[in-house]
Amino acid sequence: MPDNANADNSYSPPLTGGDRYGMARRTFQIGRDEIHTICVETSLWRGLRTHTIDAAGNSTPAQRGPCRFQLGKREQHQVEVYVDTTGRVNALVDGELVEHNMFPRVRAGIIALIAILLLVVLAVTIGLILASKLFNV
Repeated sequence: MPDNANADNSYSPPLTGGDRYGMARRTFQIGRDEIHTICVETSLWRGLRTHTIDAAGNSTPAQRGPCRFQLGKREQHQVEVYVDTTGRVNALVDGELVEHNMFPRVRAGIIALIAILLLVVLAVTIGLILASKLFNV
């Protein structure tokens, strides 16, 4: 079998989603006749990135942050990837919610990190207040 045996395959299945601390990826497909795979990635270091792959395997450049775009030639779809007020990453296709809270573990990790930082700041503040009262500074 030649090395490019999959070159004749006009459609490849979507990549599986992964969710690790610090980085996660979700994919979902839209379209019936003209299938597109939407890939949404997030990481603590690079933020939110979205790109699409058409049935021929052509990928669009990654868009950073929340984004809105239209794809398809014969079968057009309006896609929006956004972050809601609670920090959840959601995806709308043609105005309909298709993915909700795509990265729960990354979101939980960010919330835990913020909570730890707040507790450290609180502990240091209380320690400074007690030290100033103890030493009458």
